[in-house]
Amino acid sequence: METKKNNLLSVYIAYHNCIDSGNRDWERKHLQSIETAMDDIPHGSGIDCKWDFDFSDKKKIVLSNSYHAMDDCGMYDGYYDFKVVIAADRRDIDGTISFKIVGKFGKYSDIKDYLYELFSSFFSEIDSI
Repeated sequence: METKKNNLLSVYIAYHNCIDSGNRDWERKHLQSIETAMDDIPHGSGIDCKWDFDFSDKKKIVLSNSYHAMDDCGMYDGYYDFKVVIAADRRDIDGTISFKIVGKFGKYSDIKDYLYELFSSFFSEIDSI
């Protein structure tokens, strides 16, 4: 069974094809499918802000948020902005989508690894749209 991430990319490409061809009816339907897929995006456990989605580029989907980091004493130690950049036009060698985590995490570089694992799991475990 194809996973939501794979269907998400197909729908995303179809969405941009509709923009190019002027098919506004299907453009809206595809955008609604994309937004529905984003309803399940990880939130909480440090990802405490509102997600921003950028669907303007045909070749990538950009998801933006901030991670609320904690220090060794368990006290909040600031927000670190990050982006999940999904390549809409290619997949990794194992068939999963190609994405990267972008951000300046400073002394909390392990947050990037955590986010990568979180989104790898998110993209591989969700159902089809």
